[in-house]
Amino acid sequence: MSWDQDLLWNAVSEALAPVAHLEGEWETSKLEKRVRDYFKKAAKGLEFHSKPWHVLVQEYADSVFGSLFQALGDREWLTQADFLLVVDAGVKDCFPPRLLQHVPQQAFEQTILAAHDRAFEEQRYLPMLWELCQTLPQQGKSRKKVYDAADAGRRAAANSGGVAADPNQVKAFVSTWVDKTVAQISKSTQGDPESAIAQADCVNFFWSLLEAGALPIALTAEHGPPPQNWQFVDHVVGAAYQSHTIPEDQFQAEPKKFKGKGKGKGKGKGKAFSAFQGNGAEAGDEDPTLGGGEFDPEEVPEVDPGLGEEGVGEMGFGEEGGAEAAAAEEEPAAEATKKRAGGWAGWMPAAKRAKAA
Repeated sequence: MSWDQDLLWNAVSEALAPVAHLEGEWETSKLEKRVRDYFKKAAKGLEFHSKPWHVLVQEYADSVFGSLFQALGDREWLTQADFLLVVDAGVKDCFPPRLLQHVPQQAFEQTILAAHDRAFEEQRYLPMLWELCQTLPQQGKSRKKVYDAADAGRRAAANSGGVAADPNQVKAFVSTWVDKTVAQISKSTQGDPESAIAQADCVNFFWSLLEAGALPIALTAEHGPPPQNWQFVDHVVGAAYQSHTIPEDQFQAEPKKFKGKGKGKGKGKGKAFSAFQGNGAEAGDEDPTLGGGEFDPEEVPEVDPGLGEEGVGEMGFGEEGGAEAAAAEEEPAAEATKKRAGGWAGWMPAAKRAKAA
């Protein structure tokens, strides 16, 4: 794999060109300089000598979009700009050449695409989640529990797989998002999610998130925004509370490890709403999460109450480095985005493909 130097300079200019006229505070030249600085500084501190290249790409994307949304999060144009080719150029310009010289082109492109989409979506979502948590009736630690749980729940939904074009994917995403959120709240409240947020408030909370645009852009672009006060949310929230509320006499808290010194010797440590009306499933489908029409409350979907060891879904990157491991691990990402990233050809204009080749 080889490429020209200073790709980042042109990539930033091209990415900002469609939205530069919407920037009301900085001149275009200043805006471009600031954005280039964010992409250059994001590589500082990365452990190039000890981590696999595909893990470093994920960390680079997290750092880049964290800086962008922290500095420019109040700009409406930020979510309209496409920084995919800028991430591509930033990795090529800022990573040591030895790290990428034996990486197959297809594995590299798939990794860049997955890292860009994941990091961008996470950073786009967190500010709206924070603002909505400040409006909850509950205060203090309860808000923090809801914030952390809703963050972990959406990450789990994003990592659960699926293809945006699937008419059932919106319901599948929302089901996982809600269930993992309530499961995490239950875990932090000893089986009593109502003590952190009432079920009715949780329904309103998710309605507000969807209305604010918290559904992934890829799903919204494919199926349009969800209907206001979507009743499907009411059903999946009810199912989640039923699954994850544990009676006090049945709850067994994990034993706490003793820490510190003691007296003993021990030490401690836009389109039609087809995706929302359920017409994407076959007649007779028993799962109302993915089925059609209105739902019978007696047929609430069964969902997996577990969050896994870390509380969120796996990112899809293993401990082993190398191009082969990354290519194998990123197969689902390639399948899910093949409309957009078929060897870059699915979404990159011809002129850009020629320039990037």
